[in-house]
Amino acid sequence: MPPSESPLVPRQDLVELLGEAAELAARSEGRREDSIPLAEVEKAAREAGIEPAFVRQAFERRRAGARSLGDRLLGPAGTWIAEERIPGTIDPDAAVRLLGELQLHARIPGGTVEKHGRGSWRLAGGAKGLVQVNADGEEVGVSILADRGTSRVLLLGGGFGLGGLAGSQFGGMLGAVGGSPEAMAVGIALGGVAGAVAGLSGGSALWKAAAARWKRRAESALSRARERIGRLTPTPSSEDAGEPDQLGVGRSTD
Repeated sequence: MPPSESPLVPRQDLVELLGEAAELAARSEGRREDSIPLAEVEKAAREAGIEPAFVRQAFERRRAGARSLGDRLLGPAGTWIAEERIPGTIDPDAAVRLLGELQLHARIPGGTVEKHGRGSWRLAGGAKGLVQVNADGEEVGVSILADRGTSRVLLLGGGFGLGGLAGSQFGGMLGAVGGSPEAMAVGIALGGVAGAVAGLSGGSALWKAAAARWKRRAESALSRARERIGRLTPTPSSEDAGEPDQLGVGRSTD
């Protein structure tokens, strides 16, 4: 169908249409990831005539609105995405090597490198996360996604359960001092509640510390990507000006 005869999609239907299309694609391709790197969304938006800056602005608004009271008490969600768009260019071989370095820094286990569309390379570590590099003109998008949902559940749930168990036993012992079954029952109930709250607080503290460590590792990985991609030759007029560095990464000298 010629472009002039292409059907028109009302803007108010765009979000619903894209959401349904993404769900159909995930089902047909058997994808395991529930999240998509923001760089991919920005790339699709650019092709649809939407400036990527608006996509990032909308994303930041949604992320800020999602920080509920429960999130502040229990720590961040179990899935995190760290992304950055870096001025420069990268060739396929360099992208593969950079993925390996990012994987080591972000500590995402296993996985194999795969081509993920034109100018896009991905290393997926099963259900634990992925790293992705997107070459887009004079910019390179770097995305790191980590899924630590299981660790979050274990720390929070384990703290709650163990704390409740220990608290109920301690409360039962105190209640036994009263010498009556009623006092013991009250002691077990109150001790269990107090122990569960204390255990949940302890598990939350451990989880927040683990999340902070991952954030530092992700920032370190992005810093290394900036260093690799942004490395320039000493002077544009030198004999090797414009040539890539030992990783195969370089900037355009045009």
